[in-house]
Amino acid sequence: MKPNAPERRTPSGASKKTGNHGDHWGCVTQSTDEIIRSVEWALKEAKNPDIREWNGREVAAYVPESRSLTTCAITLDRSVSTGYPMAVDGVVHEMTVDRIEAWSNGLEGQVIGSVGDAALAFFDTRYYRNLGRYREGGRHLFALAAFAYVLHKAEPRTITDAEGKEHSTRNMAAYRPFPQGDVDDFVYQSPVKSVETVSFCGKTVYRLTVPFFRLPDESGGYRDVDITLYAAEHVTGGYAPRVGDDVMGILWLQGSLAPG
Repeated sequence: MKPNAPERRTPSGASKKTGNHGDHWGCVTQSTDEIIRSVEWALKEAKNPDIREWNGREVAAYVPESRSLTTCAITLDRSVSTGYPMAVDGVVHEMTVDRIEAWSNGLEGQVIGSVGDAALAFFDTRYYRNLGRYREGGRHLFALAAFAYVLHKAEPRTITDAEGKEHSTRNMAAYRPFPQGDVDDFVYQSPVKSVETVSFCGKTVYRLTVPFFRLPDESGGYRDVDITLYAAEHVTGGYAPRVGDDVMGILWLQGSLAPG
């Protein structure tokens, strides 16, 4: 495991997940001071905080407008309760919700379900707002994005199957759960479809479009299930992704209910 890889955030025997965002912040920041500055920025710059009542208490989410990356800072009775980096431009897919995993603070949680026959889970960036708008067993549109804990170029390899046939990993799009992580942490390999750079906390971050995986389509081929993937320069270690490169590493998947 590389130093920036996540660690499991569920205490053994806990009735509800405690949850925290230390590992998540490491995807885009490199110090506690940077985290504090990002949360302070959200509290100051959010023009219209999303205020609602929860169990007789005031919950307010401060999310400055952005076309790509921002910060969500949530206060409970005007005291900061939590904060996390947030992508606002995920790719929309229909997902069947199997269950919701609520965190103990009551303000955050993860959605567990499937897209087609592919099982996945993500951190719900708008849990505090949308929990009552979807149900277990229902199908809903979610915008999916991710932050890379680890990202580097993947060199093609040849794999031999049980019948002795050789297959190249070039252009492969695949993922699997990261065993040492949480339910929304995955090991991945994907080809890069697009690249641009954005800024977050004064740092350069690569914004990639990649297929997270592929599903069979009606023509007998496959269709890409794309996501937006963000990787900060300190995560790539100096490697600058390019269109056509295969990349691999570990990511944190997040999402939110799509408008409409």
